Amino acid sequence: MSETAPHYQPVNGVDFKVTDTCMLRCDFCVNADGDHKKNDVDVPKAIDALHELQDAPDELGSLKKVFFTGGETLMKIDLVEQVARAIPEDVFTGVVTNGIMLTRKMLDRLKAIKISRIKLSYDTTQAKDFVTIRNGGTLRHFESIEKNLEDAAVSGILLYLRIALGRLNVGVMEDIYKKAMDLGVDTLQIKPIIASGRAGENKDSLSLSPQELLAAFEALGKIYDETRTRVSVSCFPPAARFGLPVK
Repeated sequence: MSETAPHYQPVNGVDFKVTDTCMLRCDFCVNADGDHKKNDVDVPKAIDALHELQDAPDELGSLKKVFFTGGETLMKIDLVEQVARAIPEDVFTGVVTNGIMLTRKMLDRLKAIKISRIKLSYDTTQAKDFVTIRNGGTLRHFESIEKNLEDAAVSGILLYLRIALGRLNVGVMEDIYKKAMDLGVDTLQIKPIIASGRAGENKDSLSLSPQELLAAFEALGKIYDETRTRVSVSCFPPAARFGLPVK
């Protein structure tokens, strides 16, 4: 009896979760612990995993991108720097951040290790809503993010805005889209609330119905029809369904 060869989905990228640590405890976060759990990346093991991916058979794919995530990734920038230096120059690298620590000095550190993408979690344009949405967030945090966002937009590093779409921010989606246009942001990554971690505990109060999600994307589609902005949208449900430019 012959055995069927296993089928593998080719891999071209990997996310390294650097830490669970974060200064915020957002109700919609897919992590369950945040600042109460120490689980930082093991740098030697991470580098070994990179080498294994580089040496993998061609049918398993080839490593083209690496993103560092958290927790709040920039709270452990020293670990990011150690792993990033082991990444080949032909592999593009990025970080995911809430933006609070994304100062000009931090942008310079990211450039020094050839970080070419930043995914900044951005969920409202309103200071008062930020404090509600970002459990543990303050008005000072909001002001820092707004300033850091403007600096990141002109830093030369490709900038994405990541939006966790739910009941708390669906009313400002159009404002966020317009802000992305004004800043020259390359991509909006819109993800409906994922029922995992703390978001799973709060899914009934946070999640939108399918009909509400469709209405939100249809509203963004109308803005695009009017402006023909270069901002593209990466999301589920597929943004192409509403005539938006998609990445």
